[in-house]
Amino acid sequence: MDRIIDKSAAQRGAIEKILHFIPGFRGYLDKEWRREADKLEREFVASKLSENKAVLKEATVSLSRSGGLEAMTDLDRVDKKLDKIIQRIRFANYGASGFFDTVKVGEAELDRVYAFDLALLEGAQGIAARAAAVKAAPDAAAAKGAVSALLEELEAMDRAFNEREQCLRR
Repeated sequence: MDRIIDKSAAQRGAIEKILHFIPGFRGYLDKEWRREADKLEREFVASKLSENKAVLKEATVSLSRSGGLEAMTDLDRVDKKLDKIIQRIRFANYGASGFFDTVKVGEAELDRVYAFDLALLEGAQGIAARAAAVKAAPDAAAAKGAVSALLEELEAMDRAFNEREQCLRR
């Protein structure tokens, strides 16, 4: 019984953290709302990631004026990777199965999806911080390093989203 209570408390902790991030989010606790909640959560993450595009555009303008051409090439890669991730998150399959769906997602898989979703939310914050660091870089060399760190963060988010999708396919 203690294990069940501990598991429930741990699960609530992840869910409560997700609830803290997203206004109007009510879903994972109620099975009927899981699909809508999953869509809302993914749309929230995608919109948070999209906000970085304006920050990176400002960084690109600043770098072009200061002659940071090498960092601009890397920024183009970041922009394409960011677009790819935003689209993947926004248009991914839902995180819970309906009654007639051929692939059923069990409670254990949903627990893992909760963890992935929390990581996506936290990852979006990390990406925002990295994008701000690119914009605030004092020179082209610092910008190149900040862009490289941002690209690594985006790659990590892409891998995490791959794992989330694999979890839903099992």
